Amino acid sequence: MGEGTGGFVMSINEFFNMSGYASYVWGSFGLAFVMLVWQIVQPLMEKKAIIESILKNQLRRRQRQ
Repeated sequence: MGEGTGGFVMSINEFFNMSGYASYVWGSFGLAFVMLVWQIVQPLMEKKAIIESILKNQLRRRQRQ
């Protein structure tokens, strides 16, 4: 058992448990994932708000003319 892997075989349960540090490890991964998603979503939301603002300003200018 474990030949070719240096004698180290880990079960799926042991992997996800992380020797008792699972809450720290998976919590860190979760937080990093949320932050990465936010780095994508936030600029898109800001871009949408800027475009809406520009369109409103253009509409106001056209109505004044």
